[in-house]
Amino acid sequence: MSDLMSAPNDITLTVTVSQELMQEIEQKSQASGHSITQLVQEAIKEYLNLNNATDIELLRRQIIELQRQLLTLEKIPQDLTAVETRVAILERRLGSVSITNQRSSLPTVAADDEDFYDEPDEILTDFLPD
Repeated sequence: MSDLMSAPNDITLTVTVSQELMQEIEQKSQASGHSITQLVQEAIKEYLNLNNATDIELLRRQIIELQRQLLTLEKIPQDLTAVETRVAILERRLGSVSITNQRSSLPTVAADDEDFYDEPDEILTDFLPD
């Protein structure tokens, strides 16, 4: 792989590949007009960028999911406010129904009902035998 002139800081990498893979590399090299070294360097760069792109895509999906969860959580107080409002309305309606029922269930007293108009001392002694 010494097709290119090496710069002073370049590192030489030795790789063992199968004969079939080497034939594919040579065919690609001839077809593209690039040296095997250039072809392998480009393949390594693409592989590394592909992993970064995959990581970025994974992070993007995670961010979208977290945003969706946040929107759901932000709706909870609004939902609770709606529930509280509905409960308050129902309590008022229930209270008015109770008051209406209590008014209608009050006993009516006839004007000549002697027991209702008993004196306090008679009330205390009404249950005693005569």
